[in-house]
Amino acid sequence: METKNTESVTLVGAGGIGSVVTLLLAKWQPHRVTIWDPDVIKAENTTAQYWFGADVGEMKARAAASWLGSKGIDATGHTCRFSDDKCFDTVIVTAVDSMQDRRDVWEKVMKSGPRNALYLEGRLSRESPDFCQLFSIQLDNVRQRECYEEWLTHDAPPEALRRDRDMVPALFLLTGLMGIQLAAWERGERQLPWQMTHYGASMGLESTFIEDEVHDDTRTSV
Repeated sequence: METKNTESVTLVGAGGIGSVVTLLLAKWQPHRVTIWDPDVIKAENTTAQYWFGADVGEMKARAAASWLGSKGIDATGHTCRFSDDKCFDTVIVTAVDSMQDRRDVWEKVMKSGPRNALYLEGRLSRESPDFCQLFSIQLDNVRQRECYEEWLTHDAPPEALRRDRDMVPALFLLTGLMGIQLAAWERGERQLPWQMTHYGASMGLESTFIEDEVHDDTRTSV
């Protein structure tokens, strides 16, 4: 049996990225998870998201919370957009589709969220199925917050020719990167890369680090 850790998680979005993140959380075993998503599971979601035919018609947040509950985790699902202005969890995962939604979540967390929390936000490329990006912001790191906010200023229309099922491998790559960050965070490490970019075609991983005090930005490629 997995041993629960002391972390608590807010998961905003239980679609493509969020539904796969629940697999990671089931393994990681935080003591509490709160999920926010207003959408219903549709038949087409069973192709590119981690849902099955039996889940169709259920609310994503409730279905995800129920599944995590079956794994021994205290999980609650809210069937609405993220609206909690008192988010006190130690890890916040944003798994939404649009820049506006990302800005809305960030604004609410900045308004009253804890400053000792880790904020994770994953993105998939709108043009390439083998590209994913993870932002890991330590909310007590001023420079990381400033840099992340610069990435919240632009949006681009979806790529019309992209097929959702082509994105499935990137979902698991992205979740794997989150797992690396969560494991380091649980160990007490605080020198985490604030941005990780994975290029599927070349299998390259680029990590960007930002030092808070000296505002140093250095890049390393693996």
